[in-house]
Amino acid sequence: MEDKKRLGINLIAQLFAFAVGFVINFFLAPFVINRLGTEAYGFIGLANNFVSYTTLITIALNSMAARFITVSFHKGDIELANKYFVSVYYSNLFLALIIALFAVFTVVFLNYIIHIPQHLVWDVKLLFGLTFLNSIIALTSNIYLVATFIKNRLDLTSIRNIISNLLKVLCVITPFLLFAPHLWYYGISALAATVFVAITNRILTKKLLPDLKINKSLYNFKLVKELIFSGAWNLLSKLGEILSTGLDLLLANLFISSMAMGQFSISKTVPLFIISFCGSVASVFAPKLTELYAKGKSEVLRDELLNNIKIMSVFSVLPLLTFLILGEDFFRLWVPEQDCHVLYVISSITVCGLLISMPQESLWNIFTITNKVKNVSIVLIGFHILIFSAIIFGVSYFNDEYSQLISFVVARFIGGTIMSLTFLPVYGAKCLNFKWNTFYPMIFKNLFLSVSVTVCFIILKKYFIIHNWISFIVSATVICFVTAVLMGFFILNKNQKANIFYRAKYFFEK
Repeated sequence: MEDKKRLGINLIAQLFAFAVGFVINFFLAPFVINRLGTEAYGFIGLANNFVSYTTLITIALNSMAARFITVSFHKGDIELANKYFVSVYYSNLFLALIIALFAVFTVVFLNYIIHIPQHLVWDVKLLFGLTFLNSIIALTSNIYLVATFIKNRLDLTSIRNIISNLLKVLCVITPFLLFAPHLWYYGISALAATVFVAITNRILTKKLLPDLKINKSLYNFKLVKELIFSGAWNLLSKLGEILSTGLDLLLANLFISSMAMGQFSISKTVPLFIISFCGSVASVFAPKLTELYAKGKSEVLRDELLNNIKIMSVFSVLPLLTFLILGEDFFRLWVPEQDCHVLYVISSITVCGLLISMPQESLWNIFTITNKVKNVSIVLIGFHILIFSAIIFGVSYFNDEYSQLISFVVARFIGGTIMSLTFLPVYGAKCLNFKWNTFYPMIFKNLFLSVSVTVCFIILKKYFIIHNWISFIVSATVICFVTAVLMGFFILNKNQKANIFYRAKYFFEK
């Protein structure tokens, strides 16, 4: 009962943190676009992408750190957990120095690497410099994130994220209102939020895990090598991911135009929010799954994963389906000066893919908790190389910018769908020694239901007359409510339905 209560608290906290971040960015994006323009806005996403390229060198070490520390902790070996903790901390300091050197070179010669309008050169360079600095600070403190993960107190992480998001928007809007608009305000705001997060992470670690302390004598290079060898395959996966998704803004900048890059960046806003939303929900399950695996409770772990798919289905389908129905109206109200139809078409293709993949998002936790990432990485890099090749072909084959941008999302849609319906559920079950089709009944049931509801609402779309944000919110609320009721009715079992009805009855009687 305590586990369910903790899961509920963590889930609500994560959702609230996401909601705050969404509302902030909902108002912030058009605010920045109106003051800087579409062309300049694209460089914000490109700066973040560039930093993700440099952090590749940190993935092999850090991607498995939480897993090894958590497993050691739950097995009662606090000394080993502390050795992992210290070893990762000092290794990250060394990696931060390497990234700093690379950042200096990149920023100095940035205008020779990418296409930057002459009037934006210094703005873009300063933005990139601040973004790199932000990444370096985050790297030197990210090991402290493990405390809330081990103790399953992700609600504290969510509260911290809410405050950091508010701090970020304050540091963006204030200079825009008081001074001439500049891109680097965005870098300053991200830096302020990261410093706050770094400080609070250290405080939470001292409070939740006082036994984990930074002590140079505990540094063990053998443990570092163990983490690197274990996480090296995650590095390969991340490299493949960058090939298929992380280079899209850069490719748009180099092969199409900086204006197309800006337009593409805007079109990615909603899908990225939904991916972030689903990732926030899926992350809530990871601590408990890791604990169950460490304690060898395979049957409970299987039931937990199936229940996770149910929860992910409801939480992912609601925003995805709503956007598919009302997406063009959303862009028309949100950024009316843009070509809303083009933005909607590009975004909706991505969203269709997410409608298939996001319900299975929690299954990706399997490969980390079982420390079986090698085969996953090999398959992923193969898929990503194929997707990247298809994107390059599309950009080279088509002449108009619209078709070139469409080729990005179509290639990704096909690759992601195949991965989500074949390799992920089958190999995930194998890693846990379950039957190969363990997850398929739930997956296909969810997919059939979500597609059916989507088709019905598309048919009924003509009855949703949207003139302003109020009518949009009303229509979106109706869609979400009906979808939630239908999915809850067909997905939840009898006991789960009875529990909901009991709680609802108790609430209204009270």
